[in-house]
Formats: sequence, C-alpha cells, structure tokens
Amino acid sequence: MNEQEQNSFSNEKTPQEELEELLQKTVPRKAKTGINFPNSGRYPRKLNFLGLGIILLVLVLLAGSSYLVLQSATFNTLKITFNLNEDDVNLQIDDEPKGIINSGDSMRVRAGERKLLLTKDGFLDLEERLNFIKGKDLVLEFELLPIPTIEKVMDMVPNSIRLNVDGSEISYFDANSNLFESLDLETGVTAVLFDDNISDVVDIQWSPVAQAAIVKLQGRKRFSNMRDNRQEPGRYNPLGERPQQAPSNFNGVTTWLFDDELRESSGWLPVLLTDNARQATFSNDGSAIIYIYEPSDGEYSLVRAWPDGLEWERVVVNIPRLNDPNLIWGADDRYLLIRDEPLLLIADLISKEIIDNAFSDRLANSFISISTEGDRVAYVATVNDVPVIRVYDLINETTQTIGDLAVDANTVFVWTDNNTLLVLLSNQIFKQIDIEQDVRSTIPLSGGTLDSTIRDMYYSRAAKLLLLITDGGVFKMRI
Repeated sequence: MNEQEQNSFSNEKTPQEELEELLQKTVPRKAKTGINFPNSGRYPRKLNFLGLGIILLVLVLLAGSSYLVLQSATFNTLKITFNLNEDDVNLQIDDEPKGIINSGDSMRVRAGERKLLLTKDGFLDLEERLNFIKGKDLVLEFELLPIPTIEKVMDMVPNSIRLNVDGSEISYFDANSNLFESLDLETGVTAVLFDDNISDVVDIQWSPVAQAAIVKLQGRKRFSNMRDNRQEPGRYNPLGERPQQAPSNFNGVTTWLFDDELRESSGWLPVLLTDNARQATFSNDGSAIIYIYEPSDGEYSLVRAWPDGLEWERVVVNIPRLNDPNLIWGADDRYLLIRDEPLLLIADLISKEIIDNAFSDRLANSFISISTEGDRVAYVATVNDVPVIRVYDLINETTQTIGDLAVDANTVFVWTDNNTLLVLLSNQIFKQIDIEQDVRSTIPLSGGTLDSTIRDMYYSRAAKLLLLITDGGVFKMRI
C-alpha cells in the first residue's frame, strides 16, 4: 500500500462519527429576541430587575383600582326588597328614575341617606327618606293610597264650626237665622240644636264630644227658661278666702253654657256662668272647662271646673294680663295654649307655671295646631328670614324643623295623628308628612275645585275625614 492510499484510508470516518456530525447539523438555532443571552446558553447572573419591578407595580395598581371599584359598586351597598299593595309603580331614588317596580322586586342601592319617590296614576305620590346601612338588607313596605275626592257640603260659611269626633256631623252657628244647628254629613239633614234664636254672639267654643258650647253674649240676656249661677256661692266662682266670694266684675259680656242634654219639661236650659269668667274652652273629652277668672279685686287666674260648676280649682294664679286671648286645651289635659297675638304662651297645669319663650321665633298671626295627643305644637316660624313649619315638643322642650316646604303666614295645617301633619300649600296641594320618618305624600284635589281661600281645617281620625272651611263654603274629603 503506498503512502497516498494509507492517508486516504486514515481520513475515513467511522459510522459513529458520521452520526454525531449529522446530529449536530440538525440542532435548531435559537430565534433572535430583544434579550441577548450569552452564547454559552446559560442565564445571566444579573436579571433586568427594573423591568420586572415596573411590571409588578402596574399589576398592583390594576388590582387596587379593581378592588376600589368593586368595593364602591358592591361592598358599600345593600339589597332592598319592595312589598307593595300595588304593581307597576314608578320608582325614583335621589331624583334618578329607576323604572317600574312590582311587589317582591329587589335591587341593590348605595348605603347612606336616600330619598325614595313612588308614583302611580290615580294614587298619591309617596316620598320617603331612609338611611341605609351597608350590608343590612331591608324589606320596605309601602301602601299607595288612591287620590281622594273633594265634595262640597255647605254653600254658606258658618260662624264657629265643629266636626264631631266620629266624623258623622258638623255643628255650627248660622248668623243668618241666629240658630245653633247640626248637619248630618251622610244624609244632608239639618237639625236645630237649641230652641231660641241667639243674637249678639261674641264668641263660641264647642265641646269636642257633645252638643254643647260655651257662648259669650253681649250684654245681659234673658231666656224663658234659664239658670243663673251668679248668685250661687261656690258654683263657677272660686271662693278665695272662705266664706267670702270674690266681688263681681261684669265687663259687658256674659258667659253661658248651652248643652243639648240640659233639657227640662219647659225646654232646654241655658246656664249663665259667673260674671268673672272671661275666655273659656272645653277639655278634649268635654269633661271639664277652663277659663280666665277676673274678679274686681285684681286677680287674673286660670280656673278649671266641672261643666256643672260644682267643683273647681285655681290651676295657675296671676297669669300675665292678656288683650284678646284664645285658649286651646291639649288632649293630655296638662298643657294649655294661650294665643294672644303676637304672643303664644304655654300654661303647664301640673307645674302651675306659664312658659312664655317657647315660640319666640313664631311668625305673628300665623296658624298653629296642637297634636292629637296634646304633646306637640306645629306652628309657622321664621328662620333666616324664611318662613318654615316647626314642631315644638311640649314634654322634651325640643324643636324640629319641617324643611322643603313653601309656606307663609296664611298656610294652614292639621294633625291627622300624633306623628302626621297635613299641610295645605299655596297651590292647593296637600303634603302629608310623617314627622318621625320624614315620609311625605302629595295629595292633589280631585273631584271638585276650590276657587276660594281655605282658612281652617278639621280632621276626624275615626272617619278619616277632612273638613275644609273656605270663604266660599264647606268641603269634605276622605283621606
């Protein structure tokens, strides 16, 4: 073998070497990226921590933002479910329409104080302010009431009218006929209460529960059948230091008790009270009367007596001198309001004192109303030169302002229960306000029109009947 052949043979690869060379040629190369790694194929010892930190910060911010959004949308809410007496009711929350709801519907609302307004054609608008607490789901019960209709019951405007407790009739004095009469509100039948024509009437105060009235007449009247108590010691006359009776002080006006139950075989029996009795009124249940007692010796006191005058007591001695007082006796028998414009005083018949500073913000010659239980007084006040309705709690001596109402000195209102006030606004729209829950219903007039001013209102809780006294007649409305 020559040398060339020997070299050629020595360069030949074994099968194993050829396989390894082939495998090396088929190994794929790494694709080029934005990050260059060493050729050795190992990771660098120093990573790009700045880039990773930015990525982590972005992820944290996104997670935090998502949490806040979820917390605002879900975690600060609660579920409310509606229990309604009507379906297809329009709902607004904080003046934002929420569509139509039915009884049993639920939704989530944000926590906090919210104003809900529910409306439906033919029904009274119902407005309520609620304070929602997050996570505390509630079932809200609402009763929508039909719009009440108004009906005229009298064309005349009687002098001194009274709606009886059960709402079945009204009693009044007809200045045209000089008769005391009653009107059955269901049948429309009129009846004469007392037998004689009465002239020169100065003032009338009706009993809330009976056909009886305390009547002040100008001068000395004589009736065919009457009882004169002026000469009966102890009857309607606080005796002072017994046995001397305080001297008489006739001021030209006599005070009488007219009671339809005081009848004899010769007819009804008017009762002449003491000459010293000034302004008087009945208690809420008609079982007692209270009057200002002014004999000629200078005394000026409040006296409470049974209607027959056989029992009496001085309840407040030496009250402030008054010009033209009007007395309003509350249902609890403790508090007596004394209105003597521009003053409004409180007589506490238990502590036997006069409170003269409770209504210092009252708008003079404006309306007042005492609640059905006699412990709250609604009146018109001036706050920052703006008229508002305020409610004074006689027991706790606190005052609550009823806001968001356009009122003035001519605004009239009446209590429908001890928590609910019915206010007539100048556009002849009523607002019924629950002063405890701040629930408000709007009550438009329906079935009749009022083209005259409403100057007084009376309400019967038993009959749910409102009586409106206007310059053009008397109207009734069940509400």
